[in-house]
Parts: sequence; C-alpha cells; structure tokens
Amino acid sequence: MRILWFRQDLRLDDHAALAAATGDGQPVLAIYIHHPTLMGGAPLTSKHAAFMRGQVDQFKEEIEALGGQLLIFTEPFTMVFGKLLEALGPFEVHANRVLEPAALTNDQVCAQWGEDHDCRFHFYDDACILKPGTIRSEKGTVHKVFTTFYKKWRKEFHPVPILMKRPSFVSLAEETPIRLHKLIGDRIDQTYSPDRVATFLGDPIRSYKLMRDRVDLDATSHLSQWINCGRVSVRTLLQQVKEQLETETDPDKQESIEAFIRQLAWRDFYIQVMDQWPEVRKEAFIKHFQHIPWENDKDKLVRWQTGHTGVPIVDAAMRCLRETGTLHNRLRMIVASFLVKDLHINWQEGEAWFRDHLIDYNLPLNNGGWQWSASTGTDAHPYFRIFNPYRQSEKHDPQGTFIRKYLPELSGLTGSSIHAPHEAPMELMIAGITDADYPYPLVDHRVRSEEAKNMFEQARKLHLHGQKEATPPEKA
Repeated sequence: MRILWFRQDLRLDDHAALAAATGDGQPVLAIYIHHPTLMGGAPLTSKHAAFMRGQVDQFKEEIEALGGQLLIFTEPFTMVFGKLLEALGPFEVHANRVLEPAALTNDQVCAQWGEDHDCRFHFYDDACILKPGTIRSEKGTVHKVFTTFYKKWRKEFHPVPILMKRPSFVSLAEETPIRLHKLIGDRIDQTYSPDRVATFLGDPIRSYKLMRDRVDLDATSHLSQWINCGRVSVRTLLQQVKEQLETETDPDKQESIEAFIRQLAWRDFYIQVMDQWPEVRKEAFIKHFQHIPWENDKDKLVRWQTGHTGVPIVDAAMRCLRETGTLHNRLRMIVASFLVKDLHINWQEGEAWFRDHLIDYNLPLNNGGWQWSASTGTDAHPYFRIFNPYRQSEKHDPQGTFIRKYLPELSGLTGSSIHAPHEAPMELMIAGITDADYPYPLVDHRVRSEEAKNMFEQARKLHLHGQKEATPPEKA
C-alpha cells in the first residue's frame, strides 16, 4: 500500500511527493494528520489551525470527487502509522518535507519507526523554489545577507513545475478497522480559486512596486495563505510571473514584476536561514542582542495586542489582525517596530501573537520578519533606524482610509489629524472624541526611540567587552 501524507501542500498538481508516488499509475491512500508540529508550532486554537481545518475539509471533497478518501487523524504520528500498519500491513509513505526544525526532527523519528516496522518513508523537497543550501558563497557557506543571496538566486536555474497525470486515490472498505477522526474546532472557510493568481498577474503585479506599501489600497497579491497551505505551488507561481516578465515591454512594469519575484526570494531566504541556524526559533540571530533588558510591561503588551495604544495606525492594524487573521506586510513592520522600539517589549512576544492570529502563519517567515524588525536577525533593519509610526501612517494611509475602517471612534476626524489625534486637541473637541473614546498615546515616540537606540548600543558595547547583561534604561 502506498500512502500519500498531505501536509502543507494541499493540491493535486506540481506536487513532488504525489508525482513520485503515482508516477507509475499506482493509486495512493491519502492521509492528513492535524498536529501543531506540522503547523510551525501554532496551537490548535490558532487562526492558522482554523484556516487549515477549513482547507482540509475542502481538499477532502476534491479527493472524494476523484473516487478516493482522505483519512484524517489528530493523534501523534507514530501512533497513526501503528494503527495503519495493524490494519493494512506494511506500507510506504510519500510526503513533502515541512522545512521547520520540529517537523524535520519528526520526519527522522517516522523514518526510524518505518525501518523498525518494515515500512518505508520517502520525503521530498517541495516547499521552496530552491531547497535550502542551494545558494552558497564562494567559500561554500550559506549567505547571511539577502542581497548577495538574491543575486545568485536570481541567476540560478529555477525548477519548472512538475507535469503530472491525474492521480488515482483509493478508498478503504468500510470494514477496515481504522478509527477516523473529525477535525474539531473553529474553521475559517475561504475557497481558493486559480482566478486569484490570474487576477494578480494582470494589472496589479505591474503596479506592485509602486503601490504595494499602500495599506489603504488592494495592491498586493493576497496569496500568502494559499502558498503556505500549499494550494499555490511556488514553482508554478514563479513560472507564471516570469512569463509575464518576458512579455512585458514597459521598463517600469518590468521593475514592478521583478519586485514581486524578489519577495518570493525572501521566502526562500528566511526558510534557508532557519534550516541552517534552527536556534533562531528561540533566540536572536545576533547573539549580543540576545540579552537586551526588555521592559516587557504586561499592560503595554495587552494594549498593543488589543489595539489600544493611542497610535491610530498601530491600533487599526492590530484590530485588523484580530478581526481578519490577515495583515498587510507594511503594517506588520510598523506594529513590530512599535512593540520593540517604542514599548521595549521582547520581539518574541509579538512573534507568538502573530503565530496565534495570522491565517498565513509560517514559522521561518514569521521569525525572520520579527527579527528583521527587531534588529536582532540576519540582515536586519539597523537598530538605529526606527520607524516613526505617525510618518508611516501619513505615507502609507494618506487619507486615513484604513484607520477609519478599524477605528470607527475616530471617523469624525478630518484631514491629517487622523494620524496623530493627540496633536490636534481642537479637532478632537469638535468631533466630540474624549479620552474615554480613544486613549492618549502610551509612550512618547521620540523619547522611547532614543532609549531603544541606547539600549541596543549598550548591548553591542557589552558584547565587545565580553559581558552579557545590559542595564535597563531609566524610564522617562
């Protein structure tokens, strides 16, 4: 019996494991194991888990339409395979690797279990365009700087989509002694359609470079959750994007398409970083920033999480995240910078919050993004360059459209006062907005950003002198 273990790859085309398992025309038994280890550690109560449950339900129907069956389990991996062995006898399993440390460790455990029980496990690289380790320096080391990585990545031969015949699936007899599970818990039901890709590859990708940072416009691909659950193959997507680039003659639009290709490379880069340095899951990549004396004020953290910091763009973004499970990349950078550089709270608190609330959660990408914003990661944003949330708001939500959508209590404000209402007391009074309606800013950005610079600089100097612990800055 051949088993296809679906994971973060819920599709039937351009699928390395499925192509290998069905290449000779043999049918496969499809299984899915709903477990945090295969979701980057996201708990089963997370929005990502709820999104995956909705996608698995839909994918199950697709396999049933082909005359097959998707067996769903929620137990530990080796327990699942023990039950399958008892019911079916020896089998071979084909699965695409989930390129996250805990998942890779469990693959080794499963492979060893297979050797001990006369079963075989075959794992394939399918999650990236180029598997981790492909791009290296002249000395053979993995790149820590994205720019040098990207130059080589862009010139590298990129694997083309895998051409596949229609796969065949088996359905077990009703009397087969296997207890199947139902996925229990909330669901976020979103239906994937190839039209999503086709729509983006029309006009939007040609204005992507110019408009992608505007949080008030629908100017991004909206493909991240579909890539992360496997509905969209990154190989196929890259080929489709390259085809648009080859047919485009306008230089500005060509640059825009290249800008999107660069984002796909960032995905490969962060996955490679975690594959090479798995310790970044739990600590700063830049070691001397591991011991920064964060304040970690719990009240401030809750105010950030719930969108009540008194900074409109931050609060609107955090309420959007809680409400929709999605967040524009520019907003992710703004709220991350604010948490770390203004509130002086450990970036890992924010990383965990995103893990629990993003439907497109991906461990290496989430970790890489947070360490970039916190200035603790590889090729990170310099610690002395700090986002001013008010300027970011004016630049990327100029009319306050996004803010008004998620902060209706400020809808009465007009003009630029929406970005920093604490600086416009007269407008607040005219609109009838009091502190009870919307809070005054938790902190003074100018003061707190200077304190953050000093905090990081002190940690850097202590590292140079062989010390670890820095002294917390005096509160303003």
